[in-house]
Amino acid sequence: MTVLIQISMSMMNTLPVEILEDILALVIPLRHLNPTSALLVCSTFNAVGRRLLYTHLRFYSAGQLKRFLLCYGSNGLDVAPCAKGETSPPGRTIPCPPRTIEFDLANDIATRLFYHMHALFLLYTQPSPASHLNWDALGGGLGVDGLRAVPTMRSPHSGVKDRLTLDALRLRFNSHTQDTDLEMISRALMLVNPFIFVWTGPDPLHHFSIAIVPPAVPYLFKALQGFSNLRELKLTHIAFVTRPNPIAFPAIPSLEKVYIGQATFVNPECISAAVLLSGTSPEFKLQEIRLVDAYKESIWGPRLRRSDLETAAVGLAQQSGTLQSSLANEIVSETSEFRLDTTAVQNLIHERVLCQAKSERIVGGDRVEFKANLI
Repeated sequence: MTVLIQISMSMMNTLPVEILEDILALVIPLRHLNPTSALLVCSTFNAVGRRLLYTHLRFYSAGQLKRFLLCYGSNGLDVAPCAKGETSPPGRTIPCPPRTIEFDLANDIATRLFYHMHALFLLYTQPSPASHLNWDALGGGLGVDGLRAVPTMRSPHSGVKDRLTLDALRLRFNSHTQDTDLEMISRALMLVNPFIFVWTGPDPLHHFSIAIVPPAVPYLFKALQGFSNLRELKLTHIAFVTRPNPIAFPAIPSLEKVYIGQATFVNPECISAAVLLSGTSPEFKLQEIRLVDAYKESIWGPRLRRSDLETAAVGLAQQSGTLQSSLANEIVSETSEFRLDTTAVQNLIHERVLCQAKSERIVGGDRVEFKANLI
């Protein structure tokens, strides 16, 4: 921070704002520093720093997120704790809409993080302060169980104007199998429309854990289906749903790149179906799917290989008349039947899917000696 003060005093008249913005963009996100220190250096630092803070929101704890909601609660939320008969003061106006939002925090069932995310997104999408959440609903009053009884929380489709468009939305926390509020994943994410969406686990890269539990996957995929701007998708530490049936990968026309890492119970047919759809429907823009340490079942079983996807894709194409017509190499005139070009199907998988091994178990499992492409 001393360096910033020296820059402020000696170069304020000559330092371009663009360079100052680059400097503050490196300082403000540091978790061990209080951004207020940089904002108090001078008025120029304050103006540039505030813009960075609010256009690139980062939440490192549930308490920090709650305080933000309390501060700006009048944009459709009334979350300040009040004594009986008193009303909370009006909240401040949010200086500017965000371009990116990041949640990197500890999450447990008691945190009710997805409700807070829903409330945050409502701040930017709700046109008027007509609906309210009480402090008890945010877990700051008599208890968190009161949230289900709050009747005035708006539905994502009730009284909400446009979705909040974001350059990127990044989540880095765990979901929980026993969380009864997982439905709020889709309700919250239906309020935003990012170009980049990332959900990864909080553990170190070498630690294989599950952050996106199977019960959360249907709600996540439901929300992803509505991301009309989405171009890049990254999901790691995920366990896919297998019972009663695998869930289809969301069909998103705008999606160009997919990264799935440290994943278990990945169904090759679900992935192949997404690739075939992009190869036979011009409106779908999918160019690449990377599967890194993706397992067909548990981490003690085999990793998913490109040959698995090729086999699954050929089987799907043979079952679908639409795909057969797009991937046929010959028409038999007597029967008007298509002969599937299996080579074309395999080439499509080969062009757009990359299966890789990255992290290795100390013992057991599908052993790969070096980081390699899995064919």
